[in-house]
Amino acid sequence: MPSLLHSKILRAVGRQGLVVLVSSVLLLAACGNGEVPDGFEQALSEVTTDEVVTNTTGGSASDVDVDADADVDTSETDTVHAGFDLELQVGSWWEFGFWRSEQSFSQGSGSRGSETTGRFRVSLGAERAVGGVTLYDVQIVPTDGDSPEFDVMRWSSIGVDGGDLVGSVDGTNLETILAATAGFQAGGGFFATFSSDELITSDTGLIDNEFVQSPAVVLRSGFEEGRCEYFASVGNICTGERDTSFSRLDYFQPGVGPLGHTYSFQFEDCGGGFCSGASEQIRIGLVDHSLIGEGPLPDPVADPGSPDVGYVTLVDDTGSLHMDVPVGWVDTTTRVYLDEDGMELPTIAAAPSLDDFLGAYSGSGILFQAVPVAAAENLSGALDSLTAEDALVCTTGETEQFSGANHRLARRVLMDCDDTDTDLVWIVGELDRPDTTVVVVVQLAVDADRVALETMVSSLRQLG
Repeated sequence: MPSLLHSKILRAVGRQGLVVLVSSVLLLAACGNGEVPDGFEQALSEVTTDEVVTNTTGGSASDVDVDADADVDTSETDTVHAGFDLELQVGSWWEFGFWRSEQSFSQGSGSRGSETTGRFRVSLGAERAVGGVTLYDVQIVPTDGDSPEFDVMRWSSIGVDGGDLVGSVDGTNLETILAATAGFQAGGGFFATFSSDELITSDTGLIDNEFVQSPAVVLRSGFEEGRCEYFASVGNICTGERDTSFSRLDYFQPGVGPLGHTYSFQFEDCGGGFCSGASEQIRIGLVDHSLIGEGPLPDPVADPGSPDVGYVTLVDDTGSLHMDVPVGWVDTTTRVYLDEDGMELPTIAAAPSLDDFLGAYSGSGILFQAVPVAAAENLSGALDSLTAEDALVCTTGETEQFSGANHRLARRVLMDCDDTDTDLVWIVGELDRPDTTVVVVVQLAVDADRVALETMVSSLRQLG
């Protein structure tokens, strides 16, 4: 019997063997967990029965045999983010959805604001040579809803130089948009305008807005000055008179190019006892594209090399947990369970057969559960406790930790469990809410189900 049902970690409930997390396992002493790299997409890597390959580019991971004693051919590892040697041409296009909000207030005068939303298309026109590189003139045309009342981008022409995206503002000088091969650059950006004297390092992460949800290569910049907290009884209490925050992020996907953008600016000044402030937010996401200019290509969120798997969205009975699962995983539960202390635990579990998933290492499935306690500081230690019984009969992989604006998570893979080809993926930490610990267990018993791992894990959301 797998430890998924072991009383020290999880206990079975009812005939279907549905599980309830023992929340006390997660209340570990804070021990520190070292430096945490960015990139939630590391949790989305495809798992093979021979080894785990981390997908850091948003494309399909491939099997790699690693020999620690072998000589390393660095010529094949110079490119940090592969897949941006796009074959652009006249007629290539990307269509984006956007949402923009502007708000302002002044003490004694109230507040005002506006929101706009719509679509626009970035199309490539005539060729031109700039700095020895073929670029294509950029045309931006609104296609639906409101017109974007902001500068969408500064580029008059864009193209590809090797594995990097490049552009020109004036038709004479060539500049970097995304230095994918090196992984760092001075300035650049597709929608964002990063200063030319600012060193920008690209990393891997997620874009998640109303238009697109996907792993991505990310360029980011921002700052924060001052800090305010809101208390219901007294209102805002700030560390200083002025509170300002600013961030901008550009997202890209291999084989696709630009994927989206996030811009956020907030300002509040209460100097001299008089308060005023303003905010602006912009979200952009790819909704369709064609590099050959002859109609839409497959959804950029999908892996074009994977089998066509349909998905349905499950929501737990509290409405707080959301998850996409394959349409064939019809044995599900979305009930709220109680732990031994009466604590309510929102839960989603899905599988072709929950009995096979929860009762043995013989069936694929996924469990997503939220525990209303803050996540342990030492997430690696939490995984040690949660995976202790599985580790007795599985080959244990390394623990990966990653963080971002809305998550702090750790992942561990256990392979070839109980002399089978079944693998387990455990994820624990914070997702969307800092006051809650989420635990995810994915069991992959057959190769056909492994292609669903990325979609399922990247769809996990905790709302409210």
